[in-house]
Amino acid sequence: MRTTRIICRFAIVLAAGLISVDTTAQGQAEPIADSKITALGEKLTEAVQSSSSARKRLAVKRVIREGESLYEKHQAALNRFEVLGVLFRSQQQLVRLEDSTTNRRALPRRPGDDQLPT
Repeated sequence: MRTTRIICRFAIVLAAGLISVDTTAQGQAEPIADSKITALGEKLTEAVQSSSSARKRLAVKRVIREGESLYEKHQAALNRFEVLGVLFRSQQQLVRLEDSTTNRRALPRRPGDDQLPT
């Protein structure tokens, strides 16, 4: 009887220790450097200002690939949502650049968009 209690207590302490190790490992995820996030946003800004639409598309796709790679490396980082924000804006730009009727109709309407060609 006494041995059973000791074993049960040991199992409870062991389980509590394993749970605490798991939660501390998640809290210690290395954050993404602010310089990388800023550089990604600047690359998107530069991509949108390119001279031709083909260069814009290629540059935006490059930013998307780089952002996805950065996100894959740091999925548990607390500031990963900043990278996802840049990715979202990049994908919005890509849809705007790919000038097709289907894409234009899929975009949400804003005031003043009534003059868009269909």
